[in-house]
Amino acid sequence: MAITYRLMTTTHPLYPKCVRLRRNRFWEPMRIMTSVHFDKEERESLIFGALNGTRTLVGCVLLTPEPENDWIRLRQLVVDENYTHKGIATQLVQLAMETAYFQDYRKIALYAFEGITEFFEKFGFQIQSGWYTHANGMRSVLMIKEYPKR
Repeated sequence: MAITYRLMTTTHPLYPKCVRLRRNRFWEPMRIMTSVHFDKEERESLIFGALNGTRTLVGCVLLTPEPENDWIRLRQLVVDENYTHKGIATQLVQLAMETAYFQDYRKIALYAFEGITEFFEKFGFQIQSGWYTHANGMRSVLMIKEYPKR
């Protein structure tokens, strides 16, 4: 199975499919409301998509700069249910981490839900805070990976 990875913007023709995939696989199952700053956050983000051999979007992840925190944040990693356990999430995280590093970010952060922290620990992310319970009952924890100075 050949998967290609592409950097997108909110004007890319595949962007609406990325939004739909995140809605179906992330927002609706977890009862997450989109931010009131959704459009601004999306425009400021780097969006990475995974495409199968027929150029169908099967996964995506966002990197959003957060200068007030001195990091870039990995957000909303999702993979189509028919493509899970095929290494796509791993490739998307690695691509995001490499991009953050080469854009001179010294820290990459994410909020991980219960049951997924071990996946991110494999990449060197470390838990930085206690668990936070959201209004929808989901719990997440801040994880950060720090890069050595170049």
